[in-house]
Amino acid sequence: MLAALVVFGLRLATPAVAHGNGIGDLYAAAEGAVLELHAASGKVVGAVDMSPDPSSIAFSNDGRSLYVATGAREVARIDIQTIQVQEVLAMPTEITAIAVPRGTTAVAAGPGGRELLLADLESRAVHRTSPLPGAADLLAADRREFRALAARSGSTWLAVVDAATAAVSILDVQARVVGLAVDRAGGAGFVVTEAPDQLLRIRLDHPAVLWTVGLPSAPTAVTSTAFGPVVAGASESWTTDGLAARAWSSEGAPSGVVAASDDGDFVYLGQPSGVLAIGRGGRIDRVIGLGSRGGAHGLAAFPARASLATTGASTSPPASVAMPVTSTLPEQSRALADRSGLFLVAAAVFLVLLAAGLVVVHRLPPRVRD
Repeated sequence: MLAALVVFGLRLATPAVAHGNGIGDLYAAAEGAVLELHAASGKVVGAVDMSPDPSSIAFSNDGRSLYVATGAREVARIDIQTIQVQEVLAMPTEITAIAVPRGTTAVAAGPGGRELLLADLESRAVHRTSPLPGAADLLAADRREFRALAARSGSTWLAVVDAATAAVSILDVQARVVGLAVDRAGGAGFVVTEAPDQLLRIRLDHPAVLWTVGLPSAPTAVTSTAFGPVVAGASESWTTDGLAARAWSSEGAPSGVVAASDDGDFVYLGQPSGVLAIGRGGRIDRVIGLGSRGGAHGLAAFPARASLATTGASTSPPASVAMPVTSTLPEQSRALADRSGLFLVAAAVFLVLLAAGLVVVHRLPPRVRD
């Protein structure tokens, strides 16, 4: 009896973290599938087959859903805990790019129209913005900022869209747009261009160029990190303080897509053979091979701290970042584990004390027990 109670108590004292299927750090749109990647192990830990090939992916603010554009007249919703397509949202035109700013409205674009589509992820209602100068194929958003950026590759115009009001502002950057990113600190965005090769920081509320930094060669993409913007190029990457560009990392191969971990401490670079995970100092920390899937067409970081952060990198967000009020799945799991752990430890101690009391009573002489 005593042994059974002790074992039962110890089992109760070991909390189980509600953590789904072991959620990855990063998700990649690749040939024929959306891949779930774990950065610390450098492995592909899950896959959702898709047809046509996924071209763009974006997370909901709470991290529960991943939205996928494939070029069809629909957007697929992948449930992150089950790693399965749970729903297909019908769209009025083909969708090749999707982004989700702060809130519950997704911004979508495709070659079939000059308007952006605003899809309410709760009601499923879809609205169109006013026409843009052309059909957008580049989108950027961040879960900390209500506004998103849109542009057409090779064109000189940039659109800033407020997902809550559908208001659109157009800015001529006087150079061919190559890549976009929303500043995780909020209120600004980054644009990389060719002819000339440069990085621009853009004010979002009343769109205007805040500063411009020349780049050593042609850029391919840009992302926002906790230590500033990182620009990918043909064989190396750069960062800047807003005054001058400096070499940050050398990859030796073109990087077509780039994303930052949600904590902002790591950069993920998509290359023809896989994805590189690079830390603050510009050192390649992990290489995640995608096998027969080839390179990544799009990347989306899960909204939580990267698993690579356990290697000692700082994970504190900048003081200027206003975090969303919604919590993400790992944060909920940790909170649940903390609360249940305290209760279960208390229950285990009670059972052990009860068992010890029963032993003492059992060993007493019959007269004392009576």
